Amino acid sequence: MDEGFRAMGVGGSREADEDGVDDETVHHRAAPSSGALLRGESAAPTASSFAASRPASVLAANWFESPVSQQGTVTRLSDRPLVCADVDALGAKAYVGGEVSMTAAETASRTDHAVYEVDVKTCKKLRTLYTKTHGHKEWVTKVRCLPDGRVLSSGMDSLICLWDARGTRCSALEGHNGSGAFYTLVPIRSRWRGGRRSLRTFAGVSLRLPLAFNPRPRCLSTPLLTPFNSTLTSLCMERPSVSDVAVGASGLTAVSAGYDKTLKLWNLAPKGFTARSDRCVGTLHGHKAPVTTLAWGERRVAKNAEEKKDQDDASGGLGSGDRDGVVMLWDAGSGAAVGRRGGHRGHVTSLAWIDGGGGGGGAVLLSGGQDGKVHAWDPRVGGTSPVASVAAHVQKAGAGAVGDIVQTVSGAVVTAGADGHVAVIDPRAGFAARGKVACGDFVYSLAAIGPLALAGTGSGGIHVIDIDVTDEPKTLYGLGANEAAVRCVHASEDGLFAAGDDGTCISYAF
Repeated sequence: MDEGFRAMGVGGSREADEDGVDDETVHHRAAPSSGALLRGESAAPTASSFAASRPASVLAANWFESPVSQQGTVTRLSDRPLVCADVDALGAKAYVGGEVSMTAAETASRTDHAVYEVDVKTCKKLRTLYTKTHGHKEWVTKVRCLPDGRVLSSGMDSLICLWDARGTRCSALEGHNGSGAFYTLVPIRSRWRGGRRSLRTFAGVSLRLPLAFNPRPRCLSTPLLTPFNSTLTSLCMERPSVSDVAVGASGLTAVSAGYDKTLKLWNLAPKGFTARSDRCVGTLHGHKAPVTTLAWGERRVAKNAEEKKDQDDASGGLGSGDRDGVVMLWDAGSGAAVGRRGGHRGHVTSLAWIDGGGGGGGAVLLSGGQDGKVHAWDPRVGGTSPVASVAAHVQKAGAGAVGDIVQTVSGAVVTAGADGHVAVIDPRAGFAARGKVACGDFVYSLAAIGPLALAGTGSGGIHVIDIDVTDEPKTLYGLGANEAAVRCVHASEDGLFAAGDDGTCISYAF
């Protein structure tokens, strides 16, 4: 299929591009660990997974006790919620996405659908990625950092913005730009009274009923009267939002998921494109419901740096999940669907590629659902059933959606649930449950650093949990990071950065 990344002529190698990049771009690049930028990483690290693979020995000793200051350093970025974030490869800058106001009047006077560039250690705001001519018109759903300093953001406005490494200009990537229509009938408790016109309608007189238009969402509504009941009929038209986006480690490719039921493949090469160029190089069809999440990772774990050099972005495993509970596996190189797996009741709410830990060098895709279950999918195994299933967040009172999945340095899998718990799963023991930790409220965000997991809750707290040192997971201490839900958490060897619904970001030093 000619829609894959290999047809783009960019397999992930940067050698051909290095000479053509100016000094400003080079200045923003992360220093490679092996003397050359590696092609083998299938997806750039996100805010959740950035520190997960670092050894425990580099952690500051205070991580196991408390930060230097319990108050931390706080900066108010917005009076609206901050819902997503990513941190660059150097761990120096965070990019935080905001939510738009809900009324048209508020939207006209606020710019909360911006992306804020923030110094991770000081919480000082460095840039606001939004202008009257550049940026999102709705709230930001995801932010991803590229290795060369550029930033990719997606929004509810169906746009993907590719921001320059400096300044406040972006290229708008349009692909999820179809219109969706849905028809709803909402019962009215008390019979609608529209005067004598409503009675004459049933006698065969032409229909004359009032209409109402709501711009958010774009809905046209009218009362519909029958002899048996009264309903409010609405026809709504919406541009599909972009729910998720992932960037290849090369920084040259990206994948996005949208409510138009498709995945889009993007060429992010810095040269050869104008602001209006079409960077979309392929569309993946197969989902029958809006796509809610995606994960891009390595299907085969490279044994050394030489093996990594032989891999490229197209070699990675690509997984996506939708509102019907379906998980799909894709070949990123060709754009072909290689598996359609069902299993979740309700939406697929999280996806993550992990090292399976079985000694075979294979990666496994984990999916979390609205049903509180975590399924393990091995791309090497056919069929429609998962190789393992764990009721990680299913309680007697009901199930809590699985909001996030991370892996610690030892290989333990940690999941966050709307049931107010953090669950630990051991993939080396057949994905057996190792235990749970109660956090007292919905767990909205999760990160791993060495043997520790950090859980951000709906009450504004962050729980620091020991996953690997003890047999059972144990909360070491908690931090009152925000006054509302903590949506984003990032950890480094000597620091912690978080942002959330109160519109502030906070930094702790260890």
